[in-house]
Amino acid sequence: MRSVLKIVSVRLTCRLRGAGALEELYGAKPTRGRRSRNAWQLLAGIGAEWAEWATVLSQYSLRRAVLDVGGGVPLSSGEADDLLTKVGNFLDDTHRAVMRVRAESLPDSSVM
Repeated sequence: MRSVLKIVSVRLTCRLRGAGALEELYGAKPTRGRRSRNAWQLLAGIGAEWAEWATVLSQYSLRRAVLDVGGGVPLSSGEADDLLTKVGNFLDDTHRAVMRVRAESLPDSSVM
C-alpha cells in the first residue's frame, strides 16, 4: 500500500510540474483579477484545451494536500488507475505542446 501512495504522490506532483511548464511556455495570465498562484487557474487561462485539463486535474488537489501532510489517500484501485491514466495523458499533451513550440522557435534550417 505504501508504494501505491508513493506512486500517487509522485503523479500528483507531476501534474503540477506539467502545469508549471505550460504556464511558463505560454506566459499564462490569471483568468480573472490579480495574479494568481493557483496552477489550475493559470492553466485555464492558456486556452480551452488546457482549461479542460485544469478542471479534470484540480479535482485531485485535496488528495495531494492530504498526502503532503502525511495522510493516506483513500483510493480504490480503479480510482488510482484513473488518476494515473489522466496524469499520463496530460503529461503527453504537455510534452507535445512543448515540442511544438520548440519546433516553431527553431530556424527553418534546423528543422529536419
